[in-house]
Amino acid sequence: MDPKFNSDNGDATIFSQTNIAVWVLTSASGAFLAIRLWCRHRFSKLWWDDALLALSWVCRDGLLLEEDDQGNCRAWTQV
Repeated sequence: MDPKFNSDNGDATIFSQTNIAVWVLTSASGAFLAIRLWCRHRFSKLWWDDALLALSWVCRDGLLLEEDDQGNCRAWTQV
């Protein structure tokens, strides 16, 4: 077993890598959704599937962020 690898759940390196990966992929999916909606609005008509995609992307925020008792949001990886 590699001595640098720590399988403990409190490993800061794994946490930061996971956190970065989640937010990079979320940002990329948001960018693609924005481009899709803009293109559909500009060159075609928006349909129910576009609304469903946008709604699911917005609801995804509830999965990534959690609000504590004081109203502060924190990433799901910090829970």
